[in-house]
Amino acid sequence: RADRRDANRSETVSMMLREHLGTRKVSEAAVFCGDERCLSRHEDRQMLSMTLRNLEENGVEKAYLLSSVDSLDKRLDYEGEVRLEIVEDRGDGTGSALELLQDRIDKVFAAVNGHVYAGVDLREMRRFHSEQEGPVTMALRPTNDPSSYGVADLKGNRIQGFVHQPEPGKEPSHLINAGFYVMSPEVFGDIGSSDLDAVFERLASENRLSGYVYGGDWFEA
Repeated sequence: RADRRDANRSETVSMMLREHLGTRKVSEAAVFCGDERCLSRHEDRQMLSMTLRNLEENGVEKAYLLSSVDSLDKRLDYEGEVRLEIVEDRGDGTGSALELLQDRIDKVFAAVNGHVYAGVDLREMRRFHSEQEGPVTMALRPTNDPSSYGVADLKGNRIQGFVHQPEPGKEPSHLINAGFYVMSPEVFGDIGSSDLDAVFERLASENRLSGYVYGGDWFEA
């Protein structure tokens, strides 16, 4: 792992010990709020507020809102306990947005699409992530109609790749990306200038992307 992160071994050992001692705890999250969809409503509830409430219920204490939406702080109707920090996103893609947190986050964290609600048990997903060898675990959910999505080709707990909008009967599975992730800090070394979709494709090709299948609620703006 030290070689992959281009870090010295003592730093890597310290990081792994912190991960091991907190295998069920995720206290920080990155939330992608790149456009107005995160403020849209589902059954009279704001999507972003619902996502933050779910993070709060799963023990998250601080969330970084990666956003280029005007006046987000005034338009958000969340009044919970999660401390919020709005980080201005330059609009260069999700990878570039996430890189803005490289000097702020040094432990395992959650990353979530703000225009999607995924009712994931984050504590259980964190435990699963700690058992994998890889920087990212992606939440996957089953769907009856995968033809409108990117479908994961899953082998064991490893995602081998994605098939985008497959023809009926040719899909490798019925599992789609739920827009909810658990990431280790080493992911920052994999981002570069890429959008996260490209990062996920590369990690999958290197057998370093894990898939966590859940059956809870999911809907998008």
